[in-house]
Amino acid sequence: MNDESNFLEGIQANPEDLFLRQVYADWLEERGDPRSEYLRIDGELQQLMGSLASSDSAKEEKIRNLRSRLKKLAKSLAAGWVAIFDALRPQHFRCRACRKVISGKETIDTNPYNYRKMKSTRYCRLCYEDAVRGLLSNRGYDSDSFSSNDQSYHGGARDDV
Repeated sequence: MNDESNFLEGIQANPEDLFLRQVYADWLEERGDPRSEYLRIDGELQQLMGSLASSDSAKEEKIRNLRSRLKKLAKSLAAGWVAIFDALRPQHFRCRACRKVISGKETIDTNPYNYRKMKSTRYCRLCYEDAVRGLLSNRGYDSDSFSSNDQSYHGGARDDV
């Protein structure tokens, strides 16, 4: 097995390890491979996305520039190799309510108003819970009205009373 396949296996086994990607980028650069620039930009993009605040317009502009640069570089590289790193890149979304940037693992992609899946917008957990609480209070539901003595597990009247 060659060194490059060892690097790729290690990166796929631990996609959050940006240090290993940088070592791989250094290794590629020593060999004059243009893929090193792609890896460096991808690492910088991931670091910026992880530290992005809800109103950080300077970073947002830099992120847009990095993404466009990645797209340009991807056109000149092997599609299979680029696909490996595109699949490993963590997804980030803006909360529909508070506009905070959150990772795809932390998002809720269900609309609190109709409980249907959303394709393009997501909520953070706090905003989702606030929206559901607001809906319940607008409909006249009160948490005290759901005491365990009056309700079964499924929300109906108890059968053993």
